[in-house]
Amino acid sequence: MDGIKEKTDQLALVYGNKERIYINLEIGCEAECSYCYVGSIRKAYQCDGLRYDGDDVMDLIRRMGVFVEGEGGTVLSFGCYSECMSVNNRSEIVRLVTRLAGMGNYIQLATKKEISRKEERVQQ
Repeated sequence: MDGIKEKTDQLALVYGNKERIYINLEIGCEAECSYCYVGSIRKAYQCDGLRYDGDDVMDLIRRMGVFVEGEGGTVLSFGCYSECMSVNNRSEIVRLVTRLAGMGNYIQLATKKEISRKEERVQQ
């Protein structure tokens, strides 16, 4: 898979191909559940403080050159290396998903957190 590794040469926060792009605003999770690998990634890759915002992500997706817009296009998956709806990420993820939803692509959120009705209503 192709990745953009500007902020760390060890792990890409935004990477993928025309079928699926994986998006993480940060690495790790504050919950550190014993059954989950996500909490240990931050320590293993020494990624404390490594963080993207929605504008960074939009720029990286464009620069990758593989994003296909539309319902049959690239699936956007949030949170494979982080808890996408954590306190640190929640407002930025909602803002970013709101922006991306208008393009018609399928969006996946990998989370253990509750998503409220207010957050479910993404304006297109």
